[in-house]
Amino acid sequence: MVRLPRWAAVLCAVAVALTAWSPGLAVAKGGPPGTPPGLSEDGTPRGFALGRFRDVDEGHWAFRDIVMMRVKNVFGGYGDGRFGPQDPVTRIQLVCLALRIMGLEDEAEALDPETVGGILEEAFVDADTVPTWTGARECLAYAHHHGLLLGLCHDEQDRFRADDPATRLEVVVTLVEAMGLDDEAVAMSEAEIDAPDAETVPAWAHGHVALAMEMELLRGDETGALDLSGLVTRAQMAALLSRVDDREDNEVDRAVINGVLVSVTTGEDPSITIRTEARELEEYAEYEEELAEDEAAEGDQEPASEGHEEPASGGEQESSEEEGTEPSESESEGSEPEGSEAGGDDSGLVEETYPVTDDCLVFLRGRPAALEDLRPGDEVHLRLSDGEVVVIDARTEQVEVSGYFVEGLYSEDGTLVSVTIEVTEREQGTGEGPSPGTVETFPVAEDVAVWFRGDHDSDVRPRKGDRLELKLVHGEVVILVIDERCELSGEFEGLFVSWGPDAGTITFTVTDIEWEDGDPTDIDFTSAGQDLTLDLAKECVVLYRAGTISMDQLSDGDPIEVKVKDGLVVKVRLEDSESPEADDGDDAGEEEDEEEGAGGEG
Repeated sequence: MVRLPRWAAVLCAVAVALTAWSPGLAVAKGGPPGTPPGLSEDGTPRGFALGRFRDVDEGHWAFRDIVMMRVKNVFGGYGDGRFGPQDPVTRIQLVCLALRIMGLEDEAEALDPETVGGILEEAFVDADTVPTWTGARECLAYAHHHGLLLGLCHDEQDRFRADDPATRLEVVVTLVEAMGLDDEAVAMSEAEIDAPDAETVPAWAHGHVALAMEMELLRGDETGALDLSGLVTRAQMAALLSRVDDREDNEVDRAVINGVLVSVTTGEDPSITIRTEARELEEYAEYEEELAEDEAAEGDQEPASEGHEEPASGGEQESSEEEGTEPSESESEGSEPEGSEAGGDDSGLVEETYPVTDDCLVFLRGRPAALEDLRPGDEVHLRLSDGEVVVIDARTEQVEVSGYFVEGLYSEDGTLVSVTIEVTEREQGTGEGPSPGTVETFPVAEDVAVWFRGDHDSDVRPRKGDRLELKLVHGEVVILVIDERCELSGEFEGLFVSWGPDAGTITFTVTDIEWEDGDPTDIDFTSAGQDLTLDLAKECVVLYRAGTISMDQLSDGDPIEVKVKDGLVVKVRLEDSESPEADDGDDAGEEEDEEEGAGGEG
């Protein structure tokens, strides 16, 4: 897990999540154990290409997870600069990754070969098929000895099948076991699993699956299905490992410096100043020294290509597993800041300034960002190379505001630019924010995620009376949850005023009302004589006599009847007036809400 300083509040990351979500989970490690110490997988200097792969661009949904697992030396790529995001994770890779993310790999690799061979020969009839690349046999022996193979060996205890792809069920159970949560899983063996395919969960794994869902390590697809027999891709594994890392405090966090942002300098010589604990810098310096020692030791040895190449695991290309203690970039200067210490105090807090490379990867709330997007107070995790920052993973305090939708401002292309709500409640760790009872307008981020009825990437627009939950970062709405849909039904009589083709709304002066369900005050209706603006349903039709007309044919002051269903205008009937006559048709159109008409939001 990304370790936070003791003196800093744990700031909640906007979920991917806030990240782009792939259906289901994420999983696996791979990458060549034999990568030269000073180079990245594609042979370029690590300070230039750290964490980058030629088959994973910044638009990939798991880009941040892949980068962070790489820079923490948890999950690497192949020897040719590829990560293979769609390749399946094998069972032996899963074991090594589970131990690595929990900081147990060094213990496993400390086992002597005779002990490892004895454990595997006694446990598995196919022990001779377990790969011999560095750490593979050791990790499997360690996991078996410590009882961490429930998910992989429950149905076939004497055969491991190392190179078979791992299923989602095997991944979930193995990670829960590696995290030391077996007792918690047992305690949830009777918990309800809300999924359409819940009956496919084996009784022996029920608690593990329920716990993984509660921890959001396991998520269903767009239908909610868990698909436990499905395979797990390397991109999915990277995302899942990242979720585990966010929960755990272990050795992999020594690969980054954790702190709170004080300031950034952009321009010709960019830099970043953070406040951190002195022990953070000490641990990072120790980590760098260990890497340097590993590199020196490898330099004194003959290159060993055998054992580094891992058999193909269900894909077309050969994959290779990274060395358990894969050296990172030479950056012994990483703990030597360019700036000077701003001063310490009895709490052990110090300020440090580091130069930032021009091609530094910056992430904010799990997504690619720029240095200027960061704000003082953001929680930051820095990866250095040769004393310069090459990766910044930033999180920030999230403000949560709830209230009833009043109106939204949309751009010409239909993008939501701002949202106005009547605030009912607010949750925030520190600082000031909107107060309940006030009407507030909030800017909306370009990449805002709209959540509606289980869909985390919905194109549904909020409408008047809807209860919303807004999640704000740096004052912008990054997640908009339509928590309760305005369910109002009835009929109005009134005089047409105007309609908004871009916003999908109609405005009219109310003369009479006949309500069926809900409370019309939820859409700001108080009495006859007032102007009311409502959202149009996509299937809304405008009727006149025996046919249909377009909304453009209505004139100011025309008498109309407006039918509202579930808070949306589904039908507008024009009473006799001087407006243009409708096209020929029949009365059946009145009952056909699907007839083409004005067209608004559904």
